[in-house]
Amino acid sequence: MNHQQKPIDNNLKKKRLSLGTSDFKKLITNDQYFVDKSMFIQDVVSGSEVLLYPRPRRFGKSLNLSMLRYFYDCKEDNAYLFDGLAISQEAEIMAKQGKHPVLYLTFKDIKSDNFDACMHKITSAVSQLYTEHQDILQPETMREIDHDFYQKIISGTAIQPYLEGSLQYLSRLLFNHYQTKPVILIDEYDTPVHAGFDHGYYDQIINFMRSFLGSCLKDSTFLEKGVLTGILRVSQESMFSDLNNITVESIFSNKSAERFGFLEEEVNELFKYYDRCVPLD
Repeated sequence: MNHQQKPIDNNLKKKRLSLGTSDFKKLITNDQYFVDKSMFIQDVVSGSEVLLYPRPRRFGKSLNLSMLRYFYDCKEDNAYLFDGLAISQEAEIMAKQGKHPVLYLTFKDIKSDNFDACMHKITSAVSQLYTEHQDILQPETMREIDHDFYQKIISGTAIQPYLEGSLQYLSRLLFNHYQTKPVILIDEYDTPVHAGFDHGYYDQIINFMRSFLGSCLKDSTFLEKGVLTGILRVSQESMFSDLNNITVESIFSNKSAERFGFLEEEVNELFKYYDRCVPLD
């Protein structure tokens, strides 16, 4: 059921169509047309601790993950973004809105022709993530060793073993600060792996990603939920060999099948909303 499913008054100003917008908050606050996929939130909340959603490009993966980010985030009030959406009718699920710190990373632009350049981009992405949470850097509550580690990550001077454990480390610091488990969201996790395969550093990037993801998603006492999106599922024996707690909701899975891409009735409703002819069967 869509965000716009009300009797249509053609005299009212139409919502604008977005082009390439993957930020859920921007879409809603700019009053752009949104095909309501908010029940994806219920799938995640009621699903396994760690979930992987492989989907083709342009299937709404980044937008769905952005929606999860604003749903869980406890740093600002985003409840109004879900007004009128299907998920707003689920009181038990909405009770979890705004209750957790969120670690959000996107790897969509992390593709390079050599391993060192790829690691430089990953280092920058993790540094930006730490910078977004540097409000927790309070001397009265943080140990000096943690503060020093934080600064090494932000400055980009941390050695690779530190970087491999950086998400797990930040998860612990956020848990200590907020006294609630963080949610980890990673968009396009497999982009650097595809680049590694294409340019000859597949084994190196797989080894890094195995440690990077395994440290924060496997048996972590500081994890509320982990959600990853990507194009393909990388084999269990390679990247996910240490992650036997991950549930893969592939394109062939019934659960969440309707949460990505557009359904026929959603396309027909979009045509109707903009006074266009509904395509014939």
